[in-house]
Amino acid sequence: MKLGYRIILITVLLMLLSVATVSAQTTTPPVPAGYKVEKLFPPSHYLGTLREYMNDIQKLPGLMDESLCDKKEVEYKEQYNLLNKRIMDVHWLMEEMGLKNNMNLHSVVNVFVRTKACGVGKIATGYADTAREKLNIEIEKAGLE
Repeated sequence: MKLGYRIILITVLLMLLSVATVSAQTTTPPVPAGYKVEKLFPPSHYLGTLREYMNDIQKLPGLMDESLCDKKEVEYKEQYNLLNKRIMDVHWLMEEMGLKNNMNLHSVVNVFVRTKACGVGKIATGYADTAREKLNIEIEKAGLE
């Protein structure tokens, strides 16, 4: 009887090993160095979305500041999360578009991380405005404007 259990156990383990081997072979291999991956859309396709997200990044610090001043913590957290998401989205879009990203958008969020107090929104908005200017320069360099 013990021999039967061992055979069943070995059979199950071999089946699992073969499934793992097949699934490992069917994953998409990384793109070798020197090869270019075709993009689905041209950079101009993303331009409107990129601008809209930058508009959000410029507006959100002021809204967050109002929420802090009015002591609306839930509203502040929602805006803070949206700001972080927009920053990640802009980073992805710029990478997808092949644009150089020298904007340092995390400085906008860091203002609120360092000093979560009424009035700091103006400083964060200043960083966002500077980032927008840098973005516009990159868009012009890329010939998308």
